[in-house]
Amino acid sequence: MLAALLPAATPAQAAARSTLGPFGRALLRELNHARAQYGLPAVRDDERMDSAARVHSHAMGTSGAVTHGSWTGRVAAAARHASSIGEVLGWRAPGSARSEAAWLVRAWLGSPYHRPVVLGASFRRVGIGRTTGTIRGERSAIYTVDFATAR
Repeated sequence: MLAALLPAATPAQAAARSTLGPFGRALLRELNHARAQYGLPAVRDDERMDSAARVHSHAMGTSGAVTHGSWTGRVAAAARHASSIGEVLGWRAPGSARSEAAWLVRAWLGSPYHRPVVLGASFRRVGIGRTTGTIRGERSAIYTVDFATAR
């Protein structure tokens, strides 16, 4: 049997290899930048969680309502074996990937409800979903970001 030890991928390398598009990659970078400022470990993209987050974002875009719904069951199923989960939602006028990501993370950090999720010390994985739709009569970029502990 032959085994090789390879260096672990950095968060930036992992983000580049993920199935996230440019908006998801920008949000992952912004989340990890914010977490690093507080001495917290980076979160990594989880493709299974991405899929569930995309489905939820699409449902919100279709319905025109931003709501968590039955998020605990949905996130727990996608996160498999997580001891802790969390979710943040957001929407804003569509813009560049970088501007959307910076604005959303800044807004979540400024919210007493969202900040503890974004800065959850035990979280190691995220699922990111983005779609466009109409919220409150305005064309919007709609985000679901699900957090989970490591497997």
